[in-house]
Amino acid sequence: MEQTLVAKASSSYPSWGESSLFDPSAFSLCMGVPTRRILVVEDEPPVLGLLVRILKKNAWEVVGVASGEEALDLLATHDFNAVLSDLELGLGRTGLDLLADMPQRNKNARFVILTGKGTEGRCREAFLRGAADFLDKPIHHARLLAALEPTRGGDFKTQVDDDDTDRIGSGPSQGVRHVTAAIRAMELRYSELDLTSTAIANEADVSAEYLCRLFKLHVGHTPLRHLHNIRIDEASRLLLSSALGVYEVARNCGYHTTAELDLHFARRCGCSPSEFRRRQGNR
Repeated sequence: MEQTLVAKASSSYPSWGESSLFDPSAFSLCMGVPTRRILVVEDEPPVLGLLVRILKKNAWEVVGVASGEEALDLLATHDFNAVLSDLELGLGRTGLDLLADMPQRNKNARFVILTGKGTEGRCREAFLRGAADFLDKPIHHARLLAALEPTRGGDFKTQVDDDDTDRIGSGPSQGVRHVTAAIRAMELRYSELDLTSTAIANEADVSAEYLCRLFKLHVGHTPLRHLHNIRIDEASRLLLSSALGVYEVARNCGYHTTAELDLHFARRCGCSPSEFRRRQGNR
């Protein structure tokens, strides 16, 4: 029987526009065959978070990632009923590339492209490559769900919350702008040893309490969790690309001690920094 990905409650998003909203390490494997499983590929965290929330409320089992590379890895190892991909995925990759490179295992998955930069030529190319639908942003929830309907079977009633915008991709709200400003500040200042949630909130011109609410709504976790994710991503890079000792890596990533780094590294990667370096070195 096939093993399936099931999201833990503490899903995490490593870094703005670089990795998945739901890191594969934050998923546990369990037995069972889902009725509706969809892979969502979107490189803007607020939009990805919104899509995931809407689909989960409408009885989909959802896996969300932010890059074509992550999507291909999952498509090669797990079965999906549908794929919803943004057209522009960053790093020169597009949803059309992902569609062309679909592993044989998921060749029959319903593939829907969502974009705010659609042209007649791209739309035609998408359908020639086998896309089931090509949706222009902004788009209403009902239109999105209707595009995915053939994989669901049966009637459904669209379920959305008041805090979900009416139309997906209609432009960033003020809350999203605050989140974006905070994340940019984290990416510039993550190495500061005494960077606080208040300092991050000041960069976004809001209170720390309000920024925490915005992060939980748009990203799915707190600002400090996001900061730790950025730091651990950088620590992972340094462990693999440099000869720095663990203490030096910790200091370069904003941690006072190796114990702090060990704690957050284990939570995110499931092992210590030394073990991570050893495992990767043996590959």
